[in-house]
Amino acid sequence: MSSQLYWERRKAQRMFEYMQSAEDTADEIAQLYYKASGYLTHQSNQIFEKFLTKHGLSVADAYRLLNTLQDRGSLDELKMVLAVTKDRQAHADLLAELEAPAYQARLERLKQLQNELDRTMVTIYGQEKARNTVHYVDLGREAYYKSMFDIQQRAGAAFDFTGVDRELIDRVMNSKWSGINYSNRIWNNTQALAQGLKEELLINLVTGRTEREVAEAIANKFGQGASNARRLVRTESCYLANQMEMQSYEAAGIETYIYVATLDLRTSEVCRELDGKRFPVSKQEPGKNCPPMHPWCRSTTICDVSPEELAQMKRRARDPNTGKTDTVPADMTYEQWYAKYVKGRPEAEQKETMLQNRRADQQQYDKYKAIYGKDAPDSFADFQKMKYNNSEKWSALKDGKQDRINQMEFSEMGDLVGKLGNKETRMWYKAHDEKIPDMIDRTLPIEEQAKQACRLRNENRTNARDLMRDQETRRKLDEEQPNKTFEELIDSKMERKGMTYEQAVEDIIKTSRKTNKQVKKHCTVIQRETAGRCGWNLNPDV
Repeated sequence: MSSQLYWERRKAQRMFEYMQSAEDTADEIAQLYYKASGYLTHQSNQIFEKFLTKHGLSVADAYRLLNTLQDRGSLDELKMVLAVTKDRQAHADLLAELEAPAYQARLERLKQLQNELDRTMVTIYGQEKARNTVHYVDLGREAYYKSMFDIQQRAGAAFDFTGVDRELIDRVMNSKWSGINYSNRIWNNTQALAQGLKEELLINLVTGRTEREVAEAIANKFGQGASNARRLVRTESCYLANQMEMQSYEAAGIETYIYVATLDLRTSEVCRELDGKRFPVSKQEPGKNCPPMHPWCRSTTICDVSPEELAQMKRRARDPNTGKTDTVPADMTYEQWYAKYVKGRPEAEQKETMLQNRRADQQQYDKYKAIYGKDAPDSFADFQKMKYNNSEKWSALKDGKQDRINQMEFSEMGDLVGKLGNKETRMWYKAHDEKIPDMIDRTLPIEEQAKQACRLRNENRTNARDLMRDQETRRKLDEEQPNKTFEELIDSKMERKGMTYEQAVEDIIKTSRKTNKQVKKHCTVIQRETAGRCGWNLNPDV
């Protein structure tokens, strides 16, 4: 087909597109950091407003002071160090200021803010990891198939190949190619940022910075964190794309590849030196002879296809019955190739479905794991294999799910809070309400038994609403049908049904095991309205 230069340019354009996708993901992640920055700035301004302007240290003195601490974010350790350096008047004055009753509430709020900061960074870590994972899985799939398309178009023949699956992408994605995997790198970044911000809060405390200076200092720290996150997603994207392309080389029987650097003023010396060099696929090593060679690396590779390998590809593509070779024309687009050679193969289609459903399947697996415990599939990969390849086991797992849920006490359901569908929740509530008569102490006076029934049913109702995934419906239920005290329930029955006090007491016990039909109807209506607006499946609980 075309010259090597054409394929180099084509792969460089592919890498540019992958990096653009990485940039879009990085932009989403940056928003997490900017929002957290705004919140922390607001909270810190409330603490430091008109605070320590009289005895504040210089910034240089403040950093020297913090360098003497083992934990540079510890307010308590700071006070201890100041206490033993009273020979320095500035430190003595500062300590007196910190221990003044007027500032105790602010210092306590500072400690709380530091704890909030830890929780915030844990949340950012989880959200950043989730966004990165989605991007990496999509990128890995795309890089593999587009590389295989390029190989077949270069050969002019369409041959059979192994489709990509989530296990392969996960294996590549979670490899410790530079010492640790991407998840650990995100964790390290967020924890380093948390510690740096704690230090910054202490600097603000002991220097008496203005609100503007505080805002700038916090914004700079979060900006650094967002930049680190961007570098990570860019570098990891380069690694993943190149590794998935290596997988396509192996699947196609290609033995060598050519290093391709993006040659412009930003290209590093190490990538310039490697540009155009050939290496065995079996000897490829990221950071040594395969991209990425360094953070922000944009280099890629192309397969080095010999005439013998091209001939072998064409032999692989030959139909043994007809003797014809299935060709890949030069003007065939990737979308046309994908539709014909990926979507048209049952095995590939199934893998495609598994990849497309990975987010929903992961949530579903986490839920089943919480329900079944050790009886659930050992891994997410095993769960997907069973779901898409073993209908008998999958049906048994689904059919037994509600019974397992109904048997669980609320104290055992921490991992299921906010995750159950409306139908699942109603069934759990009904099952536990049916236990109320057996839980009532029949030795107690009838009024005390009714109070027990009222309390138990209120507990079940509150617990059930906590379990609901549909918190919008839960909010409406809390507003429209709140729990009633025993006295409120008695008054309601006497007023609505014309009962005497004694009759109302007996009715509470009698009706303790009846679920609220209005609740069932309300949940169903809300669920169907929401599903209609959003195009959701009306059977989300399976």
